[in-house]
Amino acid sequence: MYRIFRSLFLLLILPAMAVPQVGYLSVNSPENTTIYLDSVLIARQPFSDLALLPGKYKLGSDPVNDFSWQRRIQAQEIEIKPFEKTVVDLKKTGSIVIYSDPIGSDVFGGGKYLGKTPLYLGRLAVNGEDFRIKRAGYEEKKFSLAPDQNEYTVKLLPIDPGAEMRVQEALLGGTEVNWFKESLVLTSFVSSWAAFFFKRKADNLYLQYQGAAIPSRIDYFYNETEKYDRYSEVALGVSAVSLGVYLFILMTE
Repeated sequence: MYRIFRSLFLLLILPAMAVPQVGYLSVNSPENTTIYLDSVLIARQPFSDLALLPGKYKLGSDPVNDFSWQRRIQAQEIEIKPFEKTVVDLKKTGSIVIYSDPIGSDVFGGGKYLGKTPLYLGRLAVNGEDFRIKRAGYEEKKFSLAPDQNEYTVKLLPIDPGAEMRVQEALLGGTEVNWFKESLVLTSFVSSWAAFFFKRKADNLYLQYQGAAIPSRIDYFYNETEKYDRYSEVALGVSAVSLGVYLFILMTE
């Protein structure tokens, strides 16, 4: 009888002993938050009752999920206990990112300087604080954290809306004038070189004209000499005009 009882007991207890003890993890996070467990991607959305072996884990989150070089993964240590449920609320313990237009603006919070945009901050470290974003030449902007928002984009307005346009116009105008003056100098130089080249060509053809004995060759060398003489005169005229316009601009600036 004892043997039968012992056999039944082993049949009942051994399967139970073979089942591993696990705990359960639930994560509450904003949508599109990438969640890591010991650097392994687990999910990109909130989840409940994920079975895990007991022990300590590193829970990381990437609220931006833009996969840029500026990405920051916020990590925290959690402990999973057998048959217990662990709940992590990343909306309270996660991180936030602050963007601005223009980029590189200064961010202040809690009476201290926090850094330049884009700026990544732990939510717990700045919870409940009001932020100020400043940049020279732009109006200061203030905003507060929202419970379910982890990404903020702030557009700063210029103090003088026309200043930026005037600067761009001045830069563009200066660029166009400089480009035009440089073109005039280059045109004058190239035209002078072309006039010299055509004149040398005409002189060589004239020498051949003087030494020619066949009437057809005489006519050919004469016509070619006249043609290259005209080319030389035109090139020299272009060079003179370009140089004249360049000197006129210099005197009137």
